[in-house]
Amino acid sequence: MIDVLTGEPHWALVEGPEPGDAGFLGHWPLAAVDADTVLEQQRKQNLGLEEQISRLEVVYEISSSPAATRFAGDP
Repeated sequence: MIDVLTGEPHWALVEGPEPGDAGFLGHWPLAAVDADTVLEQQRKQNLGLEEQISRLEVVYEISSSPAATRFAGDP
């Protein structure tokens, strides 16, 4: 990903489960849903949060569930 402000590349390393780790694959999407739920609750409780994270959401909305399903589906 390229930083829209500086033009510098940014990378993230995500290490997935071991092959056949059904426990991880079963919990991963549920944890993502929990993270999204907590973020939505915080958005409602802290009205200043939108302004604080708006720079992070310039290109993409912060949401864990779509990424979790993509990662879990990749071989």
